[in-house]
Amino acid sequence: MNPRRSGAITVAQRSSGRIGQGLIVVNWSAINRRSTVGRLLRGPLNAIPKSTVVPILSGPNRGFKWCVGSADHGCWLGSYELEKQRAIWRLRREGATALDVGANVGYYTLLLSRAVGPSGRVIAIEPDPRNADRIRFHARVNRVSHIHVVEGVAAARSGAATFSAGPTPTTGRIALDGVGEEVRAYTLDDIVFGDDAHVPSIVKMDIEGGESAALVGASLLLAARQTTWFVALHSDEQAEFCIATFRRHGYRVCFPDGAEIPRRCSAEISEIVAIA
Repeated sequence: MNPRRSGAITVAQRSSGRIGQGLIVVNWSAINRRSTVGRLLRGPLNAIPKSTVVPILSGPNRGFKWCVGSADHGCWLGSYELEKQRAIWRLRREGATALDVGANVGYYTLLLSRAVGPSGRVIAIEPDPRNADRIRFHARVNRVSHIHVVEGVAAARSGAATFSAGPTPTTGRIALDGVGEEVRAYTLDDIVFGDDAHVPSIVKMDIEGGESAALVGASLLLAARQTTWFVALHSDEQAEFCIATFRRHGYRVCFPDGAEIPRRCSAEISEIVAIA
């Protein structure tokens, strides 16, 4: 088994579930942007004004309004991380709570809001104020009222942290060298259990190398074993720590396609799913 798996889909597939039913969805995001085809496809897209708001064309987020300049064109096309979208959508549960840790500009926040429905709650955790404002914009323009934005980072301890904005809105991270802007730090346990929130059924986490610290601050949440975690990993060390932590708490740890990760495999893994 090749350990380097992120769950990318490279062929057209039918959308599952109520949203996008019967629609053929092509994963445009899987086409290499440096290839001739990739350049030809993306050329016209780059001419669209970044402030344009369009409906998302396919996938579980189909029909939501989206600001084109917020992120990759794959978002409004609906093909961004398509297999991960579908995996989350399959776990939809009306009235549940979900956490989007490292919510960026809110693509998965919207998906989770649809997955839990208006009687549920989505907590979006995002340290970059520009991104947090964009989450609020997407919630407002789509008339979604059950999204709660927490401006800050998920960390091992609540208090203060230093955040360094990256060259793009998706690459900011906690700065270990102290160079950056001071932001609030929260443990996931404090966010969940300190706010009378229900234990989330889903946590999606993508925080550019801070995932191990976030798990240190989530011991009560992990011990509850009521949550499915979708975690992006940003180094072999992070993979080793996170996989070991989930297994210690009794979770089954899989690749995004559902195949279980071998016991002695943590190298070059970019995405995992931990199932209680």
